[in-house]
Amino acid sequence: MGLKRGTQILAVLLMAFFLLSCSSNEEKRAKFMDQGIKHYAEEKYPEARLDFKNALQIDPKHGPAFFQLGRAELKLKSYQAAYKAFLEAEKQLPNDPEIQIELGQLLLLARQSAQAIEKADAVLAVDKNNIDARAIKSSAMLLEQKPEEALSLLEPVVTPGLNNPQVFTALVMAYVQLKNPEKALQTLTLGIEANPDSVPLRLMLARLEAENKDLDKAATQMRAVIGLVPEDQSLPYQLADLYWRFGQQDEARKIVQEQLIKQPDQEENYLFAAVFLRQKGDLAEAENLLRQGLERLPKSFKLRFALSEILVATRNIDQAFGVLQECLTLTKDMEDPEIINTRIALARLHLVVRDIPSAQSQVEQILQVSPKNPDAHFMKGQILLATGKAADAIAEFRAVISEKTTDIPAYLMLSRSHLVEKQPELAMDTLRQALEVNPNSPEAL
Repeated sequence: MGLKRGTQILAVLLMAFFLLSCSSNEEKRAKFMDQGIKHYAEEKYPEARLDFKNALQIDPKHGPAFFQLGRAELKLKSYQAAYKAFLEAEKQLPNDPEIQIELGQLLLLARQSAQAIEKADAVLAVDKNNIDARAIKSSAMLLEQKPEEALSLLEPVVTPGLNNPQVFTALVMAYVQLKNPEKALQTLTLGIEANPDSVPLRLMLARLEAENKDLDKAATQMRAVIGLVPEDQSLPYQLADLYWRFGQQDEARKIVQEQLIKQPDQEENYLFAAVFLRQKGDLAEAENLLRQGLERLPKSFKLRFALSEILVATRNIDQAFGVLQECLTLTKDMEDPEIINTRIALARLHLVVRDIPSAQSQVEQILQVSPKNPDAHFMKGQILLATGKAADAIAEFRAVISEKTTDIPAYLMLSRSHLVEKQPELAMDTLRQALEVNPNSPEAL
């Protein structure tokens, strides 16, 4: 009898411990969730991501944590990680419309129209007027070149004052596909009135005004966008490009110079300016700007990389080698990522001039300090293929894919290596794998 009672007491104690443990875990999970939501609201997205991952360590099947993690990954532009998080959230909360909307948006981004429509339809089945779902489905219809179907979804819900830029964007694209620029312009005007801070709508209006040959109106919209997103250093160069296309090169150059004067110690400004001038065919001025940048930023690797590319384009190969060699003197840390990037650039340039031994030397030096470096393995594969060693090149390109599963050039080179080895089936299988990664890759297709 005593033994039985003792067993009962033990069972009660164990149950109490279990309940206490559960309560404690729930409190910890809730604490991490609250903290993550707070960090997200404060735009501290790396911290928010860590909070939600901590919540999932406690409860690996907590749907809301996966959902919030996906949102944080989106803000960090980690789209694949976001998609995986939302898929896990969907497993736990299959009927949550917000999760379906997020998945639909990402599928649209990947141009997976059929799957995006499936997600939108799941929401519309229970809420036929859901504006976000209609926007996703109509955008997917536009990817499939079905503007009439897109219009039928959007026109019933579009009203003046609608606070949803994506709906207006899709509606404008439908009118553009239907070659109705007047309706497109009217819709953009309505959309901007309702969503004055929408960068995509203003960029679309700038593009349409430019197509209508109205430089002043297009420039007005571009300047408004620059005011909305002053941290985007590429936007002033888009404005300069607009003026250049209208034959106002002096105004375009003035905008470029203004950016350099405004932020003379910003590396990115010199890079944007050099790219802009190079695209316009003014290689001499692009080279001059980069050299000015190096006078102010003598330790810049990126400016030297850009300068070496221009020197190669102007056939000053020896100078290009000299600029890259300068990079190797900027730090004694041979594991510095910029030193590794320099050696990659040197290896490529040696390959261009068919100096195989020097290219091999640079690659081997990288692999000594970074044995799994995918760029080095890619270069080594190219060297092996160029020297008739396709079988060995196969192993190198496979090493690249194991580290960078989305690297389409590696799949293409691997396929080519299989062809050289007279393995057409394996070459075709490799291309199919590439298309699984990116179904719309023109090279793989």
